[in-house]
Amino acid sequence: MGNLIDRVFRGYVVDSFDFYWRDWHWPAFNLADIAIVLGALLFVSSSLLGKKANTNAESDGSD
Repeated sequence: MGNLIDRVFRGYVVDSFDFYWRDWHWPAFNLADIAIVLGALLFVSSSLLGKKANTNAESDGSD
């Protein structure tokens, strides 16, 4: 939402973090970018590490 608001009112997105070290430059990013990456990482990790579905359904007592 922050990027959308910036686009509508400013015409561009404000980048919050822009790092330089000597001749090396890391691509600029903002808090929305951080949230997207963290959300994707959480989604992937929960998919890979989440509980497995129980294939043995509870019996209905008719055994």
